[in-house]
Amino acid sequence: MKKMNITLILGVFIVATLLLMSFFPRIFSDNDPNLRLGRIQVHEVEQNGEAVREFRSAPHPPSSQALLGTDEISRDVYTRIIHGTKVTLTCVFWVSFFRILVGLPIGLLAGMRVRYIPKILRVANSIFTTIPSLILCFVILNIEYIRNLPLSQSMPIFIFILTFVGWPKLASLVEERTTKILGEEFIEGEIALGKTRGEIVRQNVIPHLTPSLISWGFLEMGLVLFLLAQLSILGVFIGPRQGAMIIDGNPSWFTSLDPEWSSMLSRAAIDISRGNYWLVFFSFTGIFHWDYRFQPFGRRIKRGVQ
Repeated sequence: MKKMNITLILGVFIVATLLLMSFFPRIFSDNDPNLRLGRIQVHEVEQNGEAVREFRSAPHPPSSQALLGTDEISRDVYTRIIHGTKVTLTCVFWVSFFRILVGLPIGLLAGMRVRYIPKILRVANSIFTTIPSLILCFVILNIEYIRNLPLSQSMPIFIFILTFVGWPKLASLVEERTTKILGEEFIEGEIALGKTRGEIVRQNVIPHLTPSLISWGFLEMGLVLFLLAQLSILGVFIGPRQGAMIIDGNPSWFTSLDPEWSSMLSRAAIDISRGNYWLVFFSFTGIFHWDYRFQPFGRRIKRGVQ
């Protein structure tokens, strides 16, 4: 009897759940993600054996009214996670897709040692090794004009920049794998049969690359999500900012207007220091679970294709 592949089954279940959350968020929550549940709430606490009412301002911890608590301006964390799934996965998917779209042909040409392509790829990798992608993304995406763009205009810029800083590493993986495939003995037989380089690439190299590309695709999605989380901790996230606690016409700090997973970490250091664990824990758990589960899931699919 064949043993059940628990990792694959769990991965399929998570993917299906995330897709449902992306396309049908109302199944999971009917609330508006920007609805404010009440900045001041009354809590009953016990002091000297007596029940005393206290007025507390947001953020509020998890309760029957807000399953995962509220943020600093009283928006429901659970609802924002649900509705933020589509924005986050859209960005993650397209960045990963375009990295493969750019990295695959360049990596193939570099692996085949076509003219100056290997040198160009090495230079690109050297640049992004010298200048960390996080710093480069932060400098560009932190420009005031970009930070204030609406989501529909901010998203393409994020996708372009995150693709730009990530394609060389993927292209190097493709180059390495292509070189290894072209060094196999069966390739010599294909050459002896009179096949052209183009035919060898289409009929031999790409089919052997496909399982690895699937695995790399899931890996890239995890890396992109992690990069988005790092940028958010630095105060850079997809979509426009919203001023909070405005004093004398100036906001004390900014939060995200549109719901998105990583943007919920924009005040992580302050939230942790103040004991507002729910504002960091739930979004971070989702991001970590994605990285932890999807990489094995991608490897399982790779083995299945092979």
